[in-house]
Amino acid sequence: MAETDLNLALRAVERQAAAMQEIERKIAELYKGRSSGLPATAPPNADHERNINRGGSHPPRGVAAEMPSQAPNGATRTVQRVLALRAALDWSNAEHRELYRELRDLGWQAAHYRNMMLRAKWAQAYGWTSPSAPDDKAGPSKAVRQREKGELSGDAYSAAEMEVQGVWTREGKRILAGAPLPEWRPDAALSVTGKARREDSGVQLVKRGDEYVVRLRARSHKDLRGSWIEIPIKRGSARDEWQGPILDKMLRWEIPMKKATVHVERRGITVRITYPLTLPPLPPPGERRAVISVTDDGRFLVRTETQTKCYTDRYQYLLRRSDDWDLIRRRVLAQCGRRKGHARRKREAIARLGWQDWLRDYLHRWTADIVQWCRSQLVGTIEIAEIGALAWPAAQFRQLLAYKADEYGITVTAGADVTTEPGKRAAESELRRRSARAKKRREALREISYQLTEVENGKPER
Repeated sequence: MAETDLNLALRAVERQAAAMQEIERKIAELYKGRSSGLPATAPPNADHERNINRGGSHPPRGVAAEMPSQAPNGATRTVQRVLALRAALDWSNAEHRELYRELRDLGWQAAHYRNMMLRAKWAQAYGWTSPSAPDDKAGPSKAVRQREKGELSGDAYSAAEMEVQGVWTREGKRILAGAPLPEWRPDAALSVTGKARREDSGVQLVKRGDEYVVRLRARSHKDLRGSWIEIPIKRGSARDEWQGPILDKMLRWEIPMKKATVHVERRGITVRITYPLTLPPLPPPGERRAVISVTDDGRFLVRTETQTKCYTDRYQYLLRRSDDWDLIRRRVLAQCGRRKGHARRKREAIARLGWQDWLRDYLHRWTADIVQWCRSQLVGTIEIAEIGALAWPAAQFRQLLAYKADEYGITVTAGADVTTEPGKRAAESELRRRSARAKKRREALREISYQLTEVENGKPER
């Protein structure tokens, strides 16, 4: 009897082993059918792979770092960038005030249309139909498109529908599980889609004299004033050394405009134009570079081929703490008072804590955070550009950064390789900073020479 039970148990184990082998075989076939560009183990946030460039200038953190390269065989890659332009509004001009009110009203209509279309998506997911077309599964969406689009043009409400589809793709499962429906606020931005061909695009750029004008096909074709709305752009945008060349290429349609988003603010209008940008292919993991630099406006940035990390808050906090260290110590000691017990032990601890002790601890934590972020981007080399322009412990920062990066096999070098994308951006930033500094010196020298000339000619000094 015992032998029979043992045979039955052995046969059951064999059946389980065969079932597990069959499951493993099916899983292997499933993964074999995947694209060869995907890693064997899916990275975090793998559900964003299809939309890796959606909604911003850089891929989401982690996904871009762990994906090898979107472009096979060393081909270039295309990312989406956003150019922000300020409208040139003259509040004494009645036409500009009317433009502001019209864009605000169209933004409200677009927000209302998005909210209604999202509810139609929710109704269709439950199988509900429109009473006017009970056999049409897309009846709710068609009814909303027919009744709720208001004065929006086809380019405007199609952009709103694409935004709704993106929200439904990300949040649909949570909504069907009981989560509340997202809502667009009445002051949400107005979006207008563009096309690859200039004559078909709802977003265009023209130049009248020395002023750029953004043209948006945002009104309904039934409007007597026409479908196009013109927004003048501030003249400083054309003179900007970065925005100016991009605007010229958009004007010649060398850079197509994929979408324009109009943000109506309290006392102004900002137009954000989304456009594609072709970049060289990503280096393989371990050969990517990060460049650390301080920009001309005092920002502390760490740049890689896919992202830029801003550490300006920590940098400025360190500079302020360096100037006010003695004052902070005296204030804290005064707050402790001359009491005994715990207050005395606190005074002794503060007296032992010097500036170098606090600075060493602060730089340890800061450099460790930079190294960990570079590891998440699969960086193999950290290049330190010009960071010693101000009075701060740049040498100690480099030493601690090299020490911590060496633990993970990351090389730290001084100077940036301008042939790489992050190095080129850091070099251009440093060149702008030095050019601005030289310009200020020239202006000061010119003013001093002018005053000396006036004094020599007997004129009173100003």
